[in-house]
Amino acid sequence: MSAIRPVSVYGASKAACENLIHAYTNLYGLKAVVLRYANVVGPRLRHGVIYDFVVKLCKNSKQLEILGDGTQKRSYIYIDDAIEATLIAYNMAAGKRFEVYNVGSEDYITVKKVANIVVNTLGLKDVNLLPT
Repeated sequence: MSAIRPVSVYGASKAACENLIHAYTNLYGLKAVVLRYANVVGPRLRHGVIYDFVVKLCKNSKQLEILGDGTQKRSYIYIDDAIEATLIAYNMAAGKRFEVYNVGSEDYITVKKVANIVVNTLGLKDVNLLPT
């Protein structure tokens, strides 16, 4: 397993929480399963890059600001698959003190490609993608 080396405060806080959970399992005999989800998507989505793109395009259908240069890679998982993976992880971890599972897939898509899919799905034309 590779060492965890977060590049953001958000990532560092998640890593710190995992370590805290691990310490509690050792100190107090608790059992824990940590699930590291990819970007979960589904019909009630209310946050994340896809939701943000839709909101931005509703405000201005001629331009879409993309954070970064758009080449960032993201992995997505549908909510039903995330639920199934959660149940599988729960069963796999039975009887174990501390387990960590990555919940996602090995495939990915760039943020720019996601932006183009959202634009096309909304039926918009001539949208200027603005990297920041």
